[in-house]
Amino acid sequence: MRSCGRLLLITMLSVDIIPVYAEILPADVPFSHCAAEFVVMPKLPFATPGSADGNTTRIAADDSQVEGETDKIYTFTGGVTLQRGAQWLQGDRVIYHSSHSDAEASGNVNIWQNDLLLSGERALFSFENERGVIQHARFFIKERHARGEAENIDISSKKVTTLQRASYTTCDQQSNAWHLHASSLTLNTADNIGTATHVWIDFMQVPILYFPYLDFPLAGRKSGLLFPTFGRSGRSGIRIAQPFYWNIAPDRDATFTLQNFSARGQQLLGEARYLNPQSHGQLNFEYLPQDKIASADRSYVTYSHHWSPAPAWTSELNYRYASDKNYFIDFGDRLSTATTLNLERNARISYRGDNLTAQAGVVDYQTLDNSIIYKKLPELSMRAQPQHDYLGLRPQLSAEAVRFEQQTQVSGTRVIAYPSVSYPMEGVAGYIRPKLGVHSTWYSLIRQDAEIPNDPTRTMPIFSIDTGLTFERDLNINNTGYVQTLEPRLFYLYVPYRDQKNLLVDRTSHKDLCFDCGLSALSYAQLFAENRFSGGDRFGDANQVSLALTTRVLNSAGVERLSASIGQIHYLRDREVTLPLSGVIASTTVDTAPRSDIVGELRAHPLHYLDVSSTLQWNSTQAAYTQASLLLRYQPHKRKIFNFGVRLTRDPISGVLTQQELDASMVWPLLPNWNLIARRDYSVLETRDKEWIAGLEYDGCCWALRAVSHGYLLNTTLPDGTLHPTLQNTFMLQLELKGLASVGQDITTLLEKPEHGIAGY
Repeated sequence: MRSCGRLLLITMLSVDIIPVYAEILPADVPFSHCAAEFVVMPKLPFATPGSADGNTTRIAADDSQVEGETDKIYTFTGGVTLQRGAQWLQGDRVIYHSSHSDAEASGNVNIWQNDLLLSGERALFSFENERGVIQHARFFIKERHARGEAENIDISSKKVTTLQRASYTTCDQQSNAWHLHASSLTLNTADNIGTATHVWIDFMQVPILYFPYLDFPLAGRKSGLLFPTFGRSGRSGIRIAQPFYWNIAPDRDATFTLQNFSARGQQLLGEARYLNPQSHGQLNFEYLPQDKIASADRSYVTYSHHWSPAPAWTSELNYRYASDKNYFIDFGDRLSTATTLNLERNARISYRGDNLTAQAGVVDYQTLDNSIIYKKLPELSMRAQPQHDYLGLRPQLSAEAVRFEQQTQVSGTRVIAYPSVSYPMEGVAGYIRPKLGVHSTWYSLIRQDAEIPNDPTRTMPIFSIDTGLTFERDLNINNTGYVQTLEPRLFYLYVPYRDQKNLLVDRTSHKDLCFDCGLSALSYAQLFAENRFSGGDRFGDANQVSLALTTRVLNSAGVERLSASIGQIHYLRDREVTLPLSGVIASTTVDTAPRSDIVGELRAHPLHYLDVSSTLQWNSTQAAYTQASLLLRYQPHKRKIFNFGVRLTRDPISGVLTQQELDASMVWPLLPNWNLIARRDYSVLETRDKEWIAGLEYDGCCWALRAVSHGYLLNTTLPDGTLHPTLQNTFMLQLELKGLASVGQDITTLLEKPEHGIAGY
């Protein structure tokens, strides 16, 4: 009985993965819309479970009789239950041959093990030969919410099982929305191969796919065609793609896709993956010869490799190439991808130990808009910090050496060393952390202006004190106990002024430049930063005090329900270090403001289905905000989501609004099982949508249907240099047969990405 039950279980699970041509969905597919009771398992007559060794057989019946003397034949009638190991058999009448361990059951036959149940009119088993036949069988797999039928299930040996005229579905017993049918299905567990003839899938009693012959793996993967995908793009026309999967080895595979755009032509796509004990990687390429619209070959290649050669060591290699700057506009699937103009290529190796972290790498770029970007050939960095203090002192050393290369401008090597030591004094109620360090920079340059040294240096001491207190009190809200904290914080920073205007001066243009400098955006975290600039070519002078206050509300389990912080920098002198005009954000004038903008942030989780977060940057001189954002998520149910966001930005000098956007998205029930899918990212200043999603979703017990239109607006550059708004719009359709496959374009991937989909989906 045990062997037969195991083979039957393999049989049923194998039926679940028959369509190797499909994308197999995870085993934990939710069936939240299905009936509560999918199948009622038979009742057991024994008060205690039987032996699990499979050698003891227990039988309960209303009546029994015995025939024969040596070869005893037992005939049981009336509610017969036979149990052996983990398998159970029931029937109105069971004939059991004790010498050969054969059983013949008829009338309301049930055979089950764990969550697998088989029902039929008649069953024959030979436990000794591990063979059996079940006629007019029905099967149920409770855990996978799967059921099906077969005219005959023939277990011809321990390794081979054949099903005749079989069907399979994950729908409720009262529903037949879809079925998979096979005229004949043979499962060979010895060779890990299944074969099927005349396989078709019907949806709403309409055949949608047919395969005259299939072979597939019983476990793992096998080469073969996958389900086709289709969609429509406003710039490329109707898209139909047919992928082919190649199972090269257990740790190697590849997918090749022939994709046709009605407006552009045939495109070939490829994806190759490998997985080794210490490394993994992936290669993707896209190639469209002679694009009908662009009249040129179009291509895109990306490769990534990750390697862990030893404990604490990791390395990575990333490469990207695009044939032209409009590639992502024409073939990108969202706004953030379409605006990509610089493709980074890099190779890095890193070490992360208990006391030391180090990294070495090279960084290159493909610039699609001819912008000037420095390559890093190579880039070395390290950070050393012992785990234990010495006489209360905590030393630390960070250093980097980078070779910046650019063909037309001043280039060279920059070395930075920053040793520091702190003396932290920490307790339950607060902390004081004084810190002293020396930041030194050395250059070795080429194409430097003739009047400027090729080896300029910069050295400055850095002193800071970070201190804070924590106060607590009990709080009662609606008869619920909470703890509220009040956490004032003071951060003092002193960095002397060093003239940094002529560190890098280009020989040709005679302009003051920098390799990678920029002004960091003001935020709550930036209140406590040692340098207001990013990169290593500028280090800001400072004599300032940051004052901040944080309050938190925690429930009895220690879960934070609310966190609100506010802070501001008070400057004790003007900031004289500025950025060159070529910087990422130009800042060529001395900053004389006595204080920074007030910065605040809020995170609240008042209810288990409501999240609120907000940031605010307030300019007290202009009595107006510089930046503000609000994000709200209401999600009482997995498919009942509402998100709302506001983003506001004002020019800090002129006070003019430069960004005013509203972003709302939702998945909301309209009718039972029918959901509205929508997102709108709207620019109030431009009075037009920037990105949108509109669609419908039917999410039923065993199938789902999604139809979505996704669009975004791009400002493309015309040959005369003017900006022209370009509409990108695609239409996607996806039919999901739960527990089996998904047909059409993968819409869920689009919706699950919060940056361009619906947060919480």
